[in-house]
Amino acid sequence: HTVTGTNNYLVTTFHGVGGAVGEVSGITYNAVSMTLKQISTSASDPGPDVESFELVAPATGAHNVVISNPDSVPYVGSACSFTGVHQVTPSGTPVTNRADPLSSGTVTVPANGMAFEVGIWGQNSDCVAPVPQAGGQTSAFTAVCVVTANNYLGFGSTRDTTGAFTWDITGSAWAASTAIPINAAAAGAATRLKKALVLQ
Repeated sequence: HTVTGTNNYLVTTFHGVGGAVGEVSGITYNAVSMTLKQISTSASDPGPDVESFELVAPATGAHNVVISNPDSVPYVGSACSFTGVHQVTPSGTPVTNRADPLSSGTVTVPANGMAFEVGIWGQNSDCVAPVPQAGGQTSAFTAVCVVTANNYLGFGSTRDTTGAFTWDITGSAWAASTAIPINAAAAGAATRLKKALVLQ
């Protein structure tokens, strides 16, 4: 993953299938350990889950992201870096959801900041990319993980205004998401998603 810009912040997420909660033993970027931010599980727990890790001031340039998955369960990973982020308090309290239809509930977006959501949806062959959006968010990525005849989709999106991330995915109850408020570095210095990388 390549990080550029100033006041940087990195979120890496494990979008996993069929493993235990807390499946990931650790994630590193440039050999630096990232901090667990949030785990969100589907209503079929134990089942699909999303495990998000964060790192403030990641090294700029191109460096390896390494996800340690001891049980080798199927998954896709994502790494998303942001610029213009507060370097002491980069993020607020996450909002999680495991319901069907999937909606984050209201996420308060900090002034000049943004909210970033990651999730997983699946367990049927009708799950195809891109994940259908029903709210005011902007898609960042969608990645497909195939398990036997079933598709699972890892996805992410952003929004710049307070509100809910909503997805038109009523066909399956196997879903979970985490929405993270991201704080701006300073007034007038808007936070922006710089780069999204899918790890498969």
